[in-house]
Amino acid sequence: MPSLLRPRTHASCSRMSQVFISYDHADGGNVHAIRDVVATQGHTPWFDGQLTGGERDPERIERKIRRSLCLVVILSEASLSSEWVKQEVEYAQLAGKPIVPLARGLDPAALTEPEWAVRLQTARHIIRYNHNVGPAVQRALGVAIRWTAAQATSGRVVSFVNFKGGVGKTTLCALTGFILAKSERRRVLFVDLDPQENLSDVFLTPEVMRSASETGRTALSLFEPIRLVQPVAADHDFELLAVRPQKLPRRSVQSLPVPLMMERPRQLAILPSDFRMVKFCRASAGAHDLYRDNFTEGLQELKRDFDLVLVDCGPAASLLSHCALSLADKIVAPVQPNDSATRGLVTMNRAAREVFGFDIHERVAPLFNFVRPKNVTEANYVELFRDTPERVSADLGAVLAPEQTFRQTMPQADPLLHLNSFLKKQNALHEATPLRRIVRRMGKAGPAAVAVAEELLLQLDLEAEDSEEDEP
Repeated sequence: MPSLLRPRTHASCSRMSQVFISYDHADGGNVHAIRDVVATQGHTPWFDGQLTGGERDPERIERKIRRSLCLVVILSEASLSSEWVKQEVEYAQLAGKPIVPLARGLDPAALTEPEWAVRLQTARHIIRYNHNVGPAVQRALGVAIRWTAAQATSGRVVSFVNFKGGVGKTTLCALTGFILAKSERRRVLFVDLDPQENLSDVFLTPEVMRSASETGRTALSLFEPIRLVQPVAADHDFELLAVRPQKLPRRSVQSLPVPLMMERPRQLAILPSDFRMVKFCRASAGAHDLYRDNFTEGLQELKRDFDLVLVDCGPAASLLSHCALSLADKIVAPVQPNDSATRGLVTMNRAAREVFGFDIHERVAPLFNFVRPKNVTEANYVELFRDTPERVSADLGAVLAPEQTFRQTMPQADPLLHLNSFLKKQNALHEATPLRRIVRRMGKAGPAAVAVAEELLLQLDLEAEDSEEDEP
């Protein structure tokens, strides 16, 4: 029987220990002092000063930033016009990484352009200096890095996305999170970013959803945190309130999730969706960026209380899918064993690269769902997809490694078609109901779902180990 059904064992969670240093070569004389501060704090500094412009690999740099604890950037007249500094800061912003600006000879609060630098005005730690990184600046940087490390969390974000509908994203997201929480292996938070509210429907009654909407306990409040500090009249529900309070009320953010296991509120919880999020389709580019920044900051606060954040998202390019893809450590992409479903992977990959401006292919993990037992055609399709990645990679326009695809497949099963009623009938969210009994009553789908959850944990743990190894 899979180990998730055995007695609880706590897995250690790795913390990122790398700090990325972004700078223009005109400021290169300050880098070694910054590097020494980072090393003194027990972290590994990474900067690419030895590389020439022609040798720089954007994908490698994005990967290094995504695996870093934070990004330290030297803001100066030279770096404000640097395309590389701009790109590195935007990578960090997209990935939700903390940024520590070192402002050399300028006042960040007075900046009106470029846009990426203006957005740094809200950074928690901004350190100003004139010429050299002296002892006072070094002490301030050490404080900022220690604070960032203390706030770092083992929480990982896993988004369930495919730009093809009807492939079972919501069901797999719900089932995986439920199993991991019920087995006590991880504290799990669901975030429902689909305005259709399907994931919320699995776990919440209409009355609870209505109450959550009326009291602001939905994902909408992460995008519009003004709702956390002052009442918003119903007349303004579909207006674009893309504003940010001066200080995000942390306690209010942490109170947003709705507990699903009343005996242990932080073991399994959900941040419900909100139909009013459909209004984001009218957001301008500027509002889009501010909404994304708001959501990123709010999610960072929520991650501190959970080991895993599982995001369910609809099958379309939008602000919501932008957030789900950019902030995910892993993207589980459910697919059915046919070309129509796998084309959703191609569409999703192209949207991320050509519309949102970042690559996701290294974080995508296809998972075959609705596989019919004893169907030779579907079995052959899965085998071909998994064992000949070059065929799939040609369509994706990016390399998809064989190990990225889940080895486990999910069968068609009646309990999965009506997961809401099945979980209620089994009293599944009650602490006294053992996971083993629930899995047994799911038939063939039960062991398969447990195996998927185990495989997801294995992938995340392996990637956490890889993130601690510096590239040559």
